Amino acid sequence: MVSIILATISLVIFYKLFRAFGRTQNIVINIDGNEREKFAKIFEEITNGATVEKPKTQKQNPLHVNILKLQKKIPSFSPVAFLKKAEEMFDTIFDAFVNAKHYTLQSMLSKALYEKFSEQIKKREENNLRQEMTIKHNKTSIATIKVLKTKATLVVKFDITQMSAIIKSDGTSIDNPGRLSREVLHTWIFERSFCNDKWILSTTSSIGK
Repeated sequence: MVSIILATISLVIFYKLFRAFGRTQNIVINIDGNEREKFAKIFEEITNGATVEKPKTQKQNPLHVNILKLQKKIPSFSPVAFLKKAEEMFDTIFDAFVNAKHYTLQSMLSKALYEKFSEQIKKREENNLRQEMTIKHNKTSIATIKVLKTKATLVVKFDITQMSAIIKSDGTSIDNPGRLSREVLHTWIFERSFCNDKWILSTTSSIGK
């Protein structure tokens, strides 16, 4: 195949040189091994016979991969629907904490987390204090998903504008007299056992922005 290609290229070159310098010229064309490979490659490219390197497969987004894994365990799982539900749980849990709704907290929190919330409520009540809080959601997103043997855990980021104030019996605040709002990023971890149809909150943390 290569000899045919070289012969074709040689005839083309010979014809052009013959036209340029006349019939009486003696033309000798020497093509070394490197040139043969070069011409063969050019010819293959022209005839669309060149080997095209396949593009490297892009790495899949780990979050997307784990969403697919979770959907195998929980076919009804939808990230959009879950985030909407997570925001509803966020608001309900804070309302229950502010208003000391223990039954609601027990139903939505892990046992260990409920005990922490309950202890804070108890201290607040012992000192005849109450809490005020308003929340505005700015952005809610799933940070990570882990699909374990018996359960799944989701780390959710809540970017919110929050006003929180501890109020004394006379109506004054001991920590936020001006009832000022601030930007806060909450990180919550939700869990769901595959033998259950209910998500619960197991861990909370927050940082001011």
